[in-house]
Amino acid sequence: MSVDPNALTTIAKAKSFCLADASVVTEDTLWEDLVDSATKIIESICNRQFKYLSGGAQATITEYFSGEGKNKLFLKYYPVTSITKIYDDPDREYGADTEIDSDEYALWADEGIVEFDGAGTIGSGVKNIKVTYKGGYTTTPFDLELVCWELVAILYKMRDRIGVASKSFSDGSASYFENLLTPQSREVLKKYTKLDH
Repeated sequence: MSVDPNALTTIAKAKSFCLADASVVTEDTLWEDLVDSATKIIESICNRQFKYLSGGAQATITEYFSGEGKNKLFLKYYPVTSITKIYDDPDREYGADTEIDSDEYALWADEGIVEFDGAGTIGSGVKNIKVTYKGGYTTTPFDLELVCWELVAILYKMRDRIGVASKSFSDGSASYFENLLTPQSREVLKKYTKLDH
């Protein structure tokens, strides 16, 4: 067993931060749960997933949007490495004749925003916009990884109640763990939080 490929840190780094003996592997399953749980809590707090990897490399992401006459798309995974194709097709067949030329939009890669030129570039329809791209972090930013280590340490101290950490966070439990973090860590998470648009 190993941590999720999209986890924000590794077992070795988490152990080192917690001053745990790296040579003791009998609790590694627990450490995997702690790292994965800390990652899920941070993702819940920040309203986003930070990585989209397959075999250590960025995988291609496909997202669909309902155009509704908008001129901006807010992609789920950012920073965006590259956009492969964008289609605008109310019939949802997404053929070559419905592909939008790359010179008709601008990409704000760090924010994951695609902005289209002029009025009416995006048509209206249900999931008429299809975007394929690569995005998300390939390595965790240090300040975000540091928050993950802190949260792992908190969970480790609460390990007799680890079941609490691995349940769904829709009931507000992520907020509980957020409040256990230092003020500095909470400020870091604000910086990485995805706003609803």
